[in-house]
Amino acid sequence: MRLVFLSFTWLALAACSEEPVPAFRPEWIPPASGDGNFQVCVVDAREEGISELRLPAGLLFTSWGQITESLLAGGGHNPQGTSLDEKHSDQRAYGLVTLEPVTLTVRDPCRRLPARAIITENSGRWASIPASLHYLFQAKAGLRVQPDGRLTPARDDESFDMDALIMGLVVGVPLADVGEPLMLREEGE
Repeated sequence: MRLVFLSFTWLALAACSEEPVPAFRPEWIPPASGDGNFQVCVVDAREEGISELRLPAGLLFTSWGQITESLLAGGGHNPQGTSLDEKHSDQRAYGLVTLEPVTLTVRDPCRRLPARAIITENSGRWASIPASLHYLFQAKAGLRVQPDGRLTPARDDESFDMDALIMGLVVGVPLADVGEPLMLREEGE
């Protein structure tokens, strides 16, 4: 009985101590070169020893909620946001795919490039990602989206640093609404 009461008390205190999500500030998105509706950045490139990071076209990004700090510091995120993997039917979770390869460096850690929205059978009703939401997106390691929408594993012979993706060092944010939805399919479909 005492354990249940202590657990309930801890949960009640945790719920009361949630800090409000800070309002979006434009300076969180650093200036970047390139053209497109999506800005991608490598976080802590110098500290992680990344002098150059080449990313392929077809890189899948999933949403993690509203951005709460500078992209170069990882972007933070609203802990109440959801990723596409969680597939909550009552909350909006977004995915997008990059359309061009990009190279990020210590001197140029952020670039703008074109992207398309990804829709699945579970999240198909959101065919556009509004830039006004200021959602943070994180690259998914080990997966590529082919031009026809097939989701495939990244090949070992591809020349990009999978470790940076696994470590969550590649993040992005839409700069303009991301539309032109691409239906995501499994490789065998």
